[in-house]
Amino acid sequence: MKSKRLLIIALLFSSLHLPAQKQVLSGLIEQNHKWLYAYTFENAITINTNEKMWKMLQDDNLAPSGHNSFYILAEGLATLSDKFNETNLIAKCGTGVNLDDEQSNMPGCKAAIDSWKDKYKITINAKNISATNNAYRLINGYATTLADLFNPSTSSLWFNTHKPKSQKQNYIINMDNKYKDVQTSWSSDGATFTINAPADTEVDEWDKKIENGFKSGWIKN
Repeated sequence: MKSKRLLIIALLFSSLHLPAQKQVLSGLIEQNHKWLYAYTFENAITINTNEKMWKMLQDDNLAPSGHNSFYILAEGLATLSDKFNETNLIAKCGTGVNLDDEQSNMPGCKAAIDSWKDKYKITINAKNISATNNAYRLINGYATTLADLFNPSTSSLWFNTHKPKSQKQNYIINMDNKYKDVQTSWSSDGATFTINAPADTEVDEWDKKIENGFKSGWIKN
């Protein structure tokens, strides 16, 4: 119990610099999942949205819950780092690691994530969206669809045979109803992948369009 309290105190101090809304969602990720995913979310994932959508993302009664979607996205970034940045985040601090080992390994995991700086980054721009059920489903859906592409269990063959063109990976999701379909693009250096997608209109095969666009920017090992 003492170890658990120390872990929570460490997380609270590490998140004092965060905007209030992000602190709340980070806390929910830590409470329901793992410190590792909360810390990854704090340091590498940015959500630019309005107050009403933040409230929905923090509502544990909605399905899927925001904390579950963004834990999955954070886990995806940690997996990406383990695969291509020679870290060992999941094994040392991830799902299945007991609390004592997690606390012992925390400084090393924290240092590894801190060392990313801007190497791995995800930004969701969704300020101009309404807090509708469709918009809520899509902000979660876009996040978890991207996360699935970092997950060996959901894209194992491709993930094991391909790699990013650039060591730096910056992912941007722009949600706005001015977009009538899902459009994706990679920067010429292979460092930035951008998704432009409708805010609350679910278009046909939007997840496949994200997947195909994403894979077009990676190269064979």
